[in-house]
This record gives sequence, C-alpha cells and structure tokens, in this order.
Amino acid sequence: MLYAQQDRARGEAVAQMKADGLEYEERMALLENVKHPQPLADLLDAAFESYRAGHPWIEDQRLSPKSVVRDMFERGLTFSEYVSYYGLARSEGLVLRYIADAYRARTHCPKGHPFDADNTGWYRKARYCKTCNRQKVNRLYHLRRAQSTRSTTMSSLKAIDVPPTDA
Repeated sequence: MLYAQQDRARGEAVAQMKADGLEYEERMALLENVKHPQPLADLLDAAFESYRAGHPWIEDQRLSPKSVVRDMFERGLTFSEYVSYYGLARSEGLVLRYIADAYRARTHCPKGHPFDADNTGWYRKARYCKTCNRQKVNRLYHLRRAQSTRSTTMSSLKAIDVPPTDA
C-alpha cells in the first residue's frame, strides 16, 4: 500500500516537474525525496520520543503509522475506488484487513472489549475500557494483599524469640 502511495506521489511530482520545465537529471534527483504521505509526521515522532523516554523497553521499536484510512477519507473514495486508484487489485484483501483493524481500534479496546455505553469510561477527556480497568484493579488488589500477607508473616517470624542451642 505504501509503495503504491509512493508511486502515485512520484508520478504526480514528475508531472508537476515536467510542467515546470525541469531537466531529467534534476527530476531524478528530486524524486529521491518523494515519499508516501506522512501526515503529522513531526508531531507523531515528537510524541513517540517523549513516550519512549518513559518506557525503555521500546527503545528498539520505531513508529510506522500508515495513512490508508485518512487518505481514503481525504480523497472521498470508497473501498473499491481506493483499490483501483492505487492499482491494489492483487492485494485488496490486505487493504481490507487493514481498514477492518483501523475500524476495530475505534470500536474496541486493545484486548477486544467493545467500547459501548456500558463498557466505556472517561477520564480527563480520554476513554478507557471499564472491563480492562476492573481486571487491572483486581490484579493490583490481589498483588498488594499477597505482599502485605508475606510481609506480616516475615515480621511475625522475626518477633519470635528462639533461644540459641548449645551444641
């Protein structure tokens, strides 16, 4: 999909450069800089770097957003029009799967619970899954309870005076 978007963008750029009267060598040099659409790339990179600072286990990960759904929306295309616009007939199953995943991200939490009226909570203008939150609270409760029981047992064992044995 991204290669098809990049090819389309390069084709449009070549047409514009030809209209501007640029020579072939100049066009080829400038085409190296033409990439697929990356809306809000600077903002997303800055936000990801900020997130990465507090989460060291994702240092080797990189951000790779795809703008398929946004591109469809901005161009006002249906699925079949989008597939024919970029010539993706051989990979339309992949495009459909990606669009279904994007839709699922809007309607379900990452663990698959639906964001409906009963299961959606709001905190500081951000939504959260009540089921996942309930599971998290239960895990923390049982973890803290186990830790407090363990520390109480250890402190009670330390309080018992055991006389030294003579051997």
